Amino acid sequence: MKKLFFLLGIIFAGFANAQVQENKPIYYYNPDWSANGKQIVFESTKDGKFAIYTIQTDGTNLTKLTNGEFNDEQPRWSPDGKQIVFISDRDGHLQLYLMNADGLQQRRLTNAPDLDYLPDFSPDGKWVAFMSRKERTATLHDIYVIRTDGSDRTRLTDEATNEMSPRWSPNGEKVLFTRTDSFPKDVQDNFAKMSREERLKAIAKRNSSAEIFVMKKDGSDVRRLTNNDVSDDKTAWSKDGKTIYFVSERDGSRNIHAMKSDSSNVRIIADGTMVSDPNISRDGRFFAYTKEVNKKWGLYIYDIKSEKEQLLTGGI
Repeated sequence: MKKLFFLLGIIFAGFANAQVQENKPIYYYNPDWSANGKQIVFESTKDGKFAIYTIQTDGTNLTKLTNGEFNDEQPRWSPDGKQIVFISDRDGHLQLYLMNADGLQQRRLTNAPDLDYLPDFSPDGKWVAFMSRKERTATLHDIYVIRTDGSDRTRLTDEATNEMSPRWSPNGEKVLFTRTDSFPKDVQDNFAKMSREERLKAIAKRNSSAEIFVMKKDGSDVRRLTNNDVSDDKTAWSKDGKTIYFVSERDGSRNIHAMKSDSSNVRIIADGTMVSDPNISRDGRFFAYTKEVNKKWGLYIYDIKSEKEQLLTGGI
């Protein structure tokens, strides 16, 4: 009888574990268009940890590029479509890596004690811009560039404010980014030691509204493009560099906006509650994005002109 109960216990535990695995959400994030517009690279937990995949824009040929033993995230295509830059914790903490478009020859790009992430290739494919911060709570993010051979790691911003999400202009002369106010230095130094109430008070005093800035590729001539009480972020350039796309709640709800590169002619072009964290195609015709519908995440594309949405993978 004891043996029977033991076996039933094993069976029940296995069933319960299977149920937990079955009910665990599968995530899809960070889509990016290939140079020819025929593929999208993205990250997903469909096979366990975050791994990187590609898929054709008609939803076919889903291909896994990294093995999922570690968290591999935030993929970005090179301008010629031959390489992908991404981040991974495979060596202990988040650093930048490069691989061929077929997933071969994966190699480490950055090697620093800091956390490096959100990479973006320069239009000539020779540099990667990224954001970095110290590996401790309440520290600032700064924007760096590095050559694709791993040399000339250079900080572009001044460590005085919180700069994030760099995006190269199509001509490679400028870098778009977002900025939020930083915590005062005494708060930064003592954040880990603060009580929960002290942390909430510090956060309440801080203006966390993200605004859009642009600077020259060497970090000079920083110019502010937006100024609101709500966040303007999730930026992207048009192919000709004349338009900047971003997400904002300035009109009372979350929408995709466009403006000229001098910050004039701001207008809504898509419903941001439906099109979540969009990445625009190189020809400016489509958004790729991920979102959750009925508790299931999926990868979608949206035709701006027809306002039609297509599910590529996941979501069911």
